[in-house]
Amino acid sequence: MHTQSHSIILASASPRRKLLLEELGVQFECIPADIDETVIASEQPKELAARLALAKANVIATQYPDRFVLGADTDVEIDGEILGKPRDAEDARRILAMIAGRAHTVWGGCALVNIAHQVSEVVVSETKVTMMPISEDEIRRYVETGEPMDKAGAYAVQGIGSQLISHIDGSYPNVVGLDTPKVIRLLKKHGILN
Repeated sequence: MHTQSHSIILASASPRRKLLLEELGVQFECIPADIDETVIASEQPKELAARLALAKANVIATQYPDRFVLGADTDVEIDGEILGKPRDAEDARRILAMIAGRAHTVWGGCALVNIAHQVSEVVVSETKVTMMPISEDEIRRYVETGEPMDKAGAYAVQGIGSQLISHIDGSYPNVVGLDTPKVIRLLKKHGILN
C-alpha cells in the first residue's frame, strides 16, 4: 500500500518498526528517543506501554515542535509480570522457560505528538500469543542464535522465534513492534497519510 504521506519522525531505532513503516509507504526519519523505561510500582502493562510510547514521542517532539513524531513501546506480560528485554543469555532462558507452552499478552503503545498543532494521542493494542511447549535444549539453541537478546519477551515473532508460536489472537504487527492498522488510522486522522 503506497499513499502520499508527509514526513514524520519515528522516535525509535527498531529495525522492525522501520520496516513496518516502510511497508506502509510512510515517509519518515529515525531519531531514537533515550528515556528511562523503568516500570513504576503497581503500573499495569497497558499503562506502561502508553506512558513509554508517549514519553518517547514527547522527548523528540520537544526538539522538533513543528514535526509529527511517532513513539512506540512493546511490553510482554504473563501472570501480571512484565517481561522486558533479557539482561543476558541466562535471563533469556528464564523468560522463554516461563512462557513456553503458555499464553502471554503483548501490549503495544503508539503515540503521535505534534507540539505546534497540539496533537498528543496514544493508542494501545493487546495481542494474545500462545507459545508451543519448548524443551530446555530448544530454548538453549534459540538463545544461542542471539535473536532473543533485544526483544521484549525474549523472542522475535517475525524471525526464528516464529517456530515457537502456536497461536496469535489479535494484531500480528503489534507483536512485531507496531500495530500498523492503528498507526494508519492515526496518521490518516491527522492528514499525514491520504
